[in-house]
Amino acid sequence: MTSSCNKTCHAADWGYNDLICFGSCNSVLVYQPEGGDNKPCEILESIPGHTDRVNCVQWIQNSSHNNENEIVSGSVDKTVRVWSKQNGQYVEKACLKGHTLSVNAVCGLHINSNSSAEVTYIASSSTDSTVKIWRQQCSNENGDYKQAMSLLSASMDKTMILWQPETESNVWVEKVRVGEVGGNTLGFYGGMFSPDGLKIIAHGYQGAFHHWSLNQITNQWNPSVTGGGHFESVEDIDWDRSEGEFLLSTSADQTTRLHAPWVHSNRPVKWYEIARPQVHGYDLQCLTMITRYKFATGADEKVARESSNLAEGASVPALGLSNKAVYNEEKEKKNIVDEKVKWGEQYPEVYFHPQTLSEPPSEENLLQNTLWPESQKLYGHGYEIFSIACDYHGQILATACKASKSEYANIILWDVETWKQIGSLTGCSLTVTRLAFSHSNQYLLAVSRDRTWSLYSKSTGDGKSVYENCISVDKKTTSHTRIIWDCCWTWDDRYFFTASRDKKVMVWSIKDLLIGSVKPCSVLELQESVTAVDVAPQNSVHDNSYLVSIGLDSGKILLYKYTPTDQTWYLYTTLPQKYSHHLTIKRLKFRPRLGEAGEKETNKTRLQLASCSLDHSVRIYTIHLDKL
Repeated sequence: MTSSCNKTCHAADWGYNDLICFGSCNSVLVYQPEGGDNKPCEILESIPGHTDRVNCVQWIQNSSHNNENEIVSGSVDKTVRVWSKQNGQYVEKACLKGHTLSVNAVCGLHINSNSSAEVTYIASSSTDSTVKIWRQQCSNENGDYKQAMSLLSASMDKTMILWQPETESNVWVEKVRVGEVGGNTLGFYGGMFSPDGLKIIAHGYQGAFHHWSLNQITNQWNPSVTGGGHFESVEDIDWDRSEGEFLLSTSADQTTRLHAPWVHSNRPVKWYEIARPQVHGYDLQCLTMITRYKFATGADEKVARESSNLAEGASVPALGLSNKAVYNEEKEKKNIVDEKVKWGEQYPEVYFHPQTLSEPPSEENLLQNTLWPESQKLYGHGYEIFSIACDYHGQILATACKASKSEYANIILWDVETWKQIGSLTGCSLTVTRLAFSHSNQYLLAVSRDRTWSLYSKSTGDGKSVYENCISVDKKTTSHTRIIWDCCWTWDDRYFFTASRDKKVMVWSIKDLLIGSVKPCSVLELQESVTAVDVAPQNSVHDNSYLVSIGLDSGKILLYKYTPTDQTWYLYTTLPQKYSHHLTIKRLKFRPRLGEAGEKETNKTRLQLASCSLDHSVRIYTIHLDKL
């Protein structure tokens, strides 16, 4: 089949014995098969009218107007047009203008029909936005689903418009407009109705669903709670250190997100994203909690950034890289300016507005009102920040960057109170992939791409605590043969674990290392590369053993018991793939205390484990310790 405009055909839709499609042109093309499965299609008509590229088309049957067959098309020219067949030709019946940016392409069709209703859904492509057609023809006695024909258009201008034809004139008019206000986003890629027509859901650039429900009493469309998440690889996670009541995650989608359980009466506890503390201009790589309400991140830039929530709020400048603090006097001044800003400003500043919430925030609130102000930028590294860690007292921050030479592989220590450099540690020759402080803060452990690790011991000088290299292995004495991706400490700081691409997890005894032995006391060999490891907190298992979680390159998660007295490993379970991940595990973190976040009373027979992966997901598992 060849289109009459000699342009690429991007999508098509069958309907009522005709085929409609669009290509890289301004027209809608209508074809009719000549007969037989292998017969070519003959072009019936090329429908002009749009002034820019057509991006979506769909057949509809207007049941409110003599079951008239019509075509709806959306275009980059910011219009949605309705075409009706009259005297054998399609003529423009309506031109719906309301969007300020282009409407995007349709790439699929899903029809769900039964004896009582017929629903048409159209999926969207991954470029700009889409037009959705919804029709409901109800034949059941109650008539629960009988609705007037509606058309939903979603656009990159951050709005969705619900159009309906007037009963008498059959003229399409705008009935409802919903969407975002502000936010670091590129608008909607697509939207659809629920089967009963009382809900609208859209998806956009920020990787989340936007959900509105119709209040039939007030006839208002209100934002509703819905799921969401990262839309790029999740690189790091960390729990609230004091109580373990929430989890922070950071991602290559340039955001840091705060997840917590929603404790609701008479309903099971569910986890939601309740804040988006950081929206950044670079892909984020690493994260560490400093105090309960303060954290630091590193990104693909030479700066480590520290955020807290002591200011009134935060905003994101139109072309800024990260959050800036907002104080009362600035907010009042901004409110005056806001009155003069017209709707449709292309690059508005995302500004904080106080909110009182009784349920998890909507995507609009997450984008605008849950930012934490950035309080400090830390300069000192020559390349992009790759790993970061804070001691358990919240006093010293350690950072490291990508390095292809030993002079760049140093670890910088920062005083959290003054944010001044208090030390620079050497030992590794390539990128430090993970930093980990012992629970007593006596040691700092660093593992590297050069297959080595370095252990730094705490010393006191000039009235401040600093660290110095006490034990390390080089390329000749190291036991690992490939990159060491992760490391962690046992809760009693007697051992630390290293995980490597060489498919091994090694256990190192501090007691043995201090007497000069640089050999692992135990080695666990697996079938795949190991990318993450963590040890459960105190009293998780008995008989002086440790509960160890291990993440693999394939996305699998293993739970082992390691017993140091006889140096044995026992596999408790391998999480089924449908419950774990399908791409590389980036980080595993046990909740720092027993029980489940959000519960009223601590259940010491349960423990929670968080994981993140290249598959864009963060998962939280509840482990029943009494059933291991």
